[in-house]
Amino acid sequence: MAERNDLRVVHVGISIQGGIGGPARSITALGGALTRHGCRVDLVTVDWGRAFGQAIPIDNRALHVHVARGFFWKYPRLWLSPGFGRFLGQIAAGADLIHNDGIWLGMARASAAVSRKLGIPEVVSIRGELTPASLRTSAWKKAVVRRLYADRNLRRAACLHALTEREAADIRAYGLTNPIAIIPNGIDLASFDALPPRGQAAQCWPGLAGKKLVLFLGRIHPIKGLDYLMHAWCELARRFDGWHLVIAGPDEVGQQAQLEDTLRQGGAGGSVTFTGPAYGADQKALLAAADVFVLPSFSEGFSMSLLEALACRLPAVFTPGCNFNQAADAAAGRVAAPTAEAFGAALAELMSLPDAQRRDMGLRGRKLVEENYSWDHVAGQMAAVYRWLVGGGPAPACVKRGE
Repeated sequence: MAERNDLRVVHVGISIQGGIGGPARSITALGGALTRHGCRVDLVTVDWGRAFGQAIPIDNRALHVHVARGFFWKYPRLWLSPGFGRFLGQIAAGADLIHNDGIWLGMARASAAVSRKLGIPEVVSIRGELTPASLRTSAWKKAVVRRLYADRNLRRAACLHALTEREAADIRAYGLTNPIAIIPNGIDLASFDALPPRGQAAQCWPGLAGKKLVLFLGRIHPIKGLDYLMHAWCELARRFDGWHLVIAGPDEVGQQAQLEDTLRQGGAGGSVTFTGPAYGADQKALLAAADVFVLPSFSEGFSMSLLEALACRLPAVFTPGCNFNQAADAAAGRVAAPTAEAFGAALAELMSLPDAQRRDMGLRGRKLVEENYSWDHVAGQMAAVYRWLVGGGPAPACVKRGE
């Protein structure tokens, strides 16, 4: 069948608010890039209120964004968007395909219901939600959602989207036999080509002036491994005078007070700055000022913050759960087990290097990203999957068939 150049795709994303983190950046960037591959893309999402900040800027005017109203209660972490299914159904009328970026929220239930009602394929992005560590987080809530709709929706999806080979293995271990498209996240390299001067971060956070910086950029949440990082840092702060740890991100579940207490007890409170959420210019100022990037997470789908750090020529220390061994293979960083001892040792190694060697590692990371993770390359693969699902024919090379 001839390739279609007029696909109408509806993306369903949790939110484009900055406080959501990586998914807000990845779904908008993918949607914008798809418009350059013959797709009209409508992004249907939710505004969850002031707690998650402003919507991130979207440069691509060809991406059509539709925002429903939602309500979020921090305790007991309840997300509701009344009428979202009806809202989505109206926008999706006449679409060729729905791509849902989520599993657990009611938005996922609405996406599956609308795709079945309209008789069009649904792609579901897993985004790290089926790793053992993720499934253990809020396990009882997820058990309820699985029984109500999540497992049924996943089994019915025309295709599942995995960011890495490891995530594809997690999908199979979960018991799903659907076709899996293995396509990574991408990055807009041009947006990281003109970083601000290194000293700009110290204008916002004076405690950073004159220090070498280790940067964590992401949500403050137990799955991110910050608890053991604090224990490791208490030892590192005694060994490495002049170094400072920056934790930049929203305190999503109230863990920051516990982390600060660990630092006080370890005598390292003065060598760590919690900036709160850092988006846009603040985020780039921190990336420009950093010497090493860390991601101690127990589980990631495919971290946008790690990809962005490599694009900014930062050497990185991260865990196997980040699913990005390619960076270590390229000698752009170190992979370390998620323990205070192992992660601390790997971080100490990078902190001990001369500046020139860290810069060389950063350059190798940038080259890796340039050659493999542009959004145009990623969107071309995704568009090929869409055309296969809508028009038939041979599956693209990135698709793994189920048993």
